Amino acid sequence: MCAEENTDGNQPFREVVGKYNRKAEGNIAKVDQRLAELPTEAITDALELGFGICAVATFLARTYNMKVWGTDYDQAQSLLNFRG
Repeated sequence: MCAEENTDGNQPFREVVGKYNRKAEGNIAKVDQRLAELPTEAITDALELGFGICAVATFLARTYNMKVWGTDYDQAQSLLNFRG
C-alpha cells in the first residue's frame, strides 16, 4: 500500500500527490499514453522500478485495476511508501 493512500478512501488521489504533482502528472500522462496503444484488459500485473511517491502505481491500480509491484533503490523511500 502506498503512503498516500488513506484509510477511509475519501481523499482524492490528485490532492495527496502534493508538491510532486507536476512530475507525477507528467509520468502518469506518459504511461497512460503508452497504455492507450495496448490491450490493457489483458494486462493484470505491473512492475514499477523506482516508484518514488507511488503515483504511477496508484494510477495503474485505480484506473486499470492492475496489481502493481514496485521497488526503489532507496530503502528509506521503500519504507515510506509501503506498509506491511
